[in-house]
Amino acid sequence: MVDTATVSAATSLYNSLEKMNPEVFALLYGALVTQLLQDHHEPSKVNEELFEIGVSVGACLVEEYLARLSIHTCTSFHHVAQSTADAFSIFLGVQAAASAAAADDDWTSFHISFTHNPLNTFVQLPPSVKGLVYSNIYCGALVGALKAISIHAESNFIQDELYGDPVTTLLVVVRPSS
Repeated sequence: MVDTATVSAATSLYNSLEKMNPEVFALLYGALVTQLLQDHHEPSKVNEELFEIGVSVGACLVEEYLARLSIHTCTSFHHVAQSTADAFSIFLGVQAAASAAAADDDWTSFHISFTHNPLNTFVQLPPSVKGLVYSNIYCGALVGALKAISIHAESNFIQDELYGDPVTTLLVVVRPSS
């Protein structure tokens, strides 16, 4: 069940935020990935670096999200998943959807799916970067945002439009606190 008040608040927040030109954003991100590839030469190291950058970004974005929306404590992982999808909609301007990843439907693992990944605009990857998870910053941002609210999680790509999939889908798995 989608909380219509949260969706309305998220829509209002998105409309009130100053927006960067999406093409400029995509080009700047592409320049970052290109520089990381030149610095590290190995896609796996670039994936790690993008993830770590994302962790820092996610910690900042969750503060902005919570401050602007005045969200109360999430009462379930379903609420966490839906709030995560809302954040993608707010900060990226994409229609993101959350769905349970496990058959038991406890929402401790969930998917965030969306079409038209704005980071993929203008991107054509050469075969030499096989294994590069171009938008791995998203996985890091999810982990960083959840960590900032004391939820330990892992995230990785399940599908990516850049590699021919019909949608971009991220898997988030909540881990017990240690």
